[in-house]
Amino acid sequence: MPTHLTVPIYVANSDGSRRPKHITRYTIQDEGTNLCALRDFAAASLDDCGIELPENLLSRLLVLDDPLFSPPAIPMLKDLPHELPDDQRLGWDEWTFSSIRIHEKEGSVVILYESGKRRAEQMADLSEFQQAKKAKLISKSPSEMSKPLNYEAIQKSPSERILDDRPTADEGLPPVPLLYSGFGHFLDIYNGCNDFSELSILDLPRLQVAVEGFAEAMSAFFTDEDARPDAGLPFLNEIFSSRKSQLPSFAHLHAQSFRSLRTDEHNIAAYNAAGTVVVFKNMLTGNRSIPEVEVACYVAQLNARSKEVSTLFDRWRMPYLGITVVEIGHQVTFYAVISVGHQYRLVSLTPTLSCLVASANSDDRKRLRRAFAAALVLDMLIFADICRLLKQLPPTIHPDRWRLPAVTQLRKYPLSESSAENPSDVHLDFQIEHDQRSNPSRLIYIAVSEGQEIVIKFTRSYCPRLHTFCAELGHAPNLLAYERLPGGWFGVAMAYIPFARHLSDCKADAAERLRWGNQLSEVMNRFHEAGLVHGDLRDSNIVVDGEGRVLLLDFDWGGLDGEATYPTWSLNPQLLEGRTRHDFIIRKEDDKRILEYTLSLTSDDR
Repeated sequence: MPTHLTVPIYVANSDGSRRPKHITRYTIQDEGTNLCALRDFAAASLDDCGIELPENLLSRLLVLDDPLFSPPAIPMLKDLPHELPDDQRLGWDEWTFSSIRIHEKEGSVVILYESGKRRAEQMADLSEFQQAKKAKLISKSPSEMSKPLNYEAIQKSPSERILDDRPTADEGLPPVPLLYSGFGHFLDIYNGCNDFSELSILDLPRLQVAVEGFAEAMSAFFTDEDARPDAGLPFLNEIFSSRKSQLPSFAHLHAQSFRSLRTDEHNIAAYNAAGTVVVFKNMLTGNRSIPEVEVACYVAQLNARSKEVSTLFDRWRMPYLGITVVEIGHQVTFYAVISVGHQYRLVSLTPTLSCLVASANSDDRKRLRRAFAAALVLDMLIFADICRLLKQLPPTIHPDRWRLPAVTQLRKYPLSESSAENPSDVHLDFQIEHDQRSNPSRLIYIAVSEGQEIVIKFTRSYCPRLHTFCAELGHAPNLLAYERLPGGWFGVAMAYIPFARHLSDCKADAAERLRWGNQLSEVMNRFHEAGLVHGDLRDSNIVVDGEGRVLLLDFDWGGLDGEATYPTWSLNPQLLEGRTRHDFIIRKEDDKRILEYTLSLTSDDR
């Protein structure tokens, strides 16, 4: 075989339904290991083209004139050009690598693949757990799959990718605290909230000593990749065991081998389901694996082999805590990993925290202790939830609901006297059916409660007092429920308004528009007299229902005059135009200016 021979590589569908396409060229340098490199190169080229190979045909390479694939079998192959002279086409050579047969001849190389559509149809017939067991994410070891080249290749597949907002945002997914409330509790504790009952059952002095020991150990240098986890593991087990004696004992973190892999540390929590995965890395150089991606790969591997997980996987979004210790070991980051159907959502819960002694005199060490306290609580919550759900299995999640919030009840608002006396009547129960978001930044959904459609909204701030005030005047949907949720979110339930149209979209005569304007001005004046402001009386927050009533929406920024504030300077230009004050405070004058502009859009002179 001549060396440094360049061959063109084509791709063709094995059923002949797609014309062969030239995708790249490859130089064969020798007869040995480079043939395996040719296979990998071809597979990567397919990924670049967005082509998914089935598991049993990772990269089956055949030459152009293999008689086994004659024109009747592959009609398009006869059209491939012979780019090299006959005297450079040598005889057949065949090599076998595992179950992959690679045929190579100095001529045009054809990669045969089965259509992605057929694979997608086959996968759709499987349960979410069966799909997760066949996912590309677990086709290689976690340390190999999380290398940049493999990670970037899998991120090109919408149905196989890790949902980590790279290279672009994964739209349609709610924040992780709305997928599993435990992540919200983690964030609350990390951000300094002490009003949480589970904190009282932690042995905080013991936890602090263990965190200090872990930080000191991880600040050292280790020449052996395995030496760092060996040094950190005892401290991590001490951290996660820092709970009062009456609690169930902690299932220790440990390294374990499965398949042909040696995992980093994970605990075998409730019923052999891992709740926490820790990845240690000495330095991030060259083509080393990406630590947080490796965490997601470990979770996927552990799920695929767990009998208990298989029972819950199609019924619950399986949550995990991920911890990475990287860059010579002193940088620690905490992650949320949760199953969303057969894929995994990966989100950081903290910034990177330092273990170095200098951070002991700064807020960094306090944040590290807070993070581990939050991690310990989260681990207990996951354990308790798995135990509870395995005793009474929830229903299977409908395929259309995996990416919807896992919130099914909110506290009624205002709470009636009868509800206050009857604990079972405190909450409004509902099932979220689909989203209703024209703006991806707004978390608004349609739900069903007692056979009636309602609207569920999640927001960072809300003024139920202003909403109720306007509803009692007949100019807002009835507020049904309102509750602060873990992670700094508020859940709002309100009546669904059918046939609602924005004010500017309504066709009406001058008299009707004047009536609407007078109603809006009257409502605004009334809540101003009560000392309240709205802050965003734009057309997008004003609708007319099927009965011709004008209604206000979006009370996110409402509150007391002079106390309510805008969240940022990145506001719609309509809110800033004509504003003379250089602060975030919302005043009555802001409402008047914005409403005047909104009404001008519906006038005859616009």
